[in-house]
Amino acid sequence: MTEPTVLRRALEDLDGLDFVVLIGSRARGDAHEQSDWDLAVQWSDAPDDALDAFARDESLRRRIAAALGTHDDRVDIVNLERAGLAMRAVVAEEGIPVVGEDRPPWAWFLTRTWRELEFREWEREHAA
Repeated sequence: MTEPTVLRRALEDLDGLDFVVLIGSRARGDAHEQSDWDLAVQWSDAPDDALDAFARDESLRRRIAAALGTHDDRVDIVNLERAGLAMRAVVAEEGIPVVGEDRPPWAWFLTRTWRELEFREWEREHAA
């Protein structure tokens, strides 16, 4: 079973998860044996408390590590609710969706990110 399939099976039934995207060296195809796992996530509901949000991301990180059979310090989670435009652009342009690629939030994420990138470029070209 491929690693994206392992991830998909481990995460597809997780409540509140809009999508998960593999990024970094494993998405680009230049990973080596010691490469870590970089994943971007978007949740459908954001906890009001920052500590609760951190705990949820940590729980997800441990679940992913267990599914992959690796230590949890080799899994990095990027929460897209807190990510800047540069990181969102990397996710949109280089990422490989693992869960949620057929859901509206993924399409909305791509549309919003590309729109903001286009606007930034337009501002740079036309700003006084």
